[in-house]
Amino acid sequence: NLSGKFSFINGDLQSEPLTASWFNQPLNVDFSTKEGAKAYQVAVNLNGNWQPAKTGVLPEAVNEALSGSVAWDGKVGIDLPYHAGATYNVELNGDLNNVSSHLPSPLAKPAGEPLAVNVKVDGNLNSFELTGQAGADNHFNSRWLLGQKLTLDRAIWAADSKTLPPLPEQSGVELNMPPMNGAEWLAL
Repeated sequence: NLSGKFSFINGDLQSEPLTASWFNQPLNVDFSTKEGAKAYQVAVNLNGNWQPAKTGVLPEAVNEALSGSVAWDGKVGIDLPYHAGATYNVELNGDLNNVSSHLPSPLAKPAGEPLAVNVKVDGNLNSFELTGQAGADNHFNSRWLLGQKLTLDRAIWAADSKTLPPLPEQSGVELNMPPMNGAEWLAL
């Protein structure tokens, strides 16, 4: 569901603000394309103010534990070289200030408490790295492989960290987090 207008001059496209619905939420989009000397380039800007509990993708128990909305914005860049493979980058930014979470610790959070979130993706047709931070002290780093199915190759989440942690040397997931009550999480 997308509505709006765009125009083109030769191979270059330019949109006006477009509106859409994605994951049952309103989405604002604009885009442009450019035929460069070495690659066809696509730039997309996105933003929304979403209610996580109403996206239709979270388990019901998680939906019941969440309320509020998150304003976010993002940028997507795609390079389609004329003689090489495609590359892309994505950056999403938001603040969970207006979200209340009654999930078990460490994801419990009252509305009105700021929690800035930044997510970046850099990839190609074979893999991508997804990195980011939640608040000032939680950083994550992961590598995903694109094959017959999407595969998490390796990842790390580090609480009480000031910088992006390096990926683990071997495949697997490493979590450096505060203590969690496993029974509370399993009850979900």
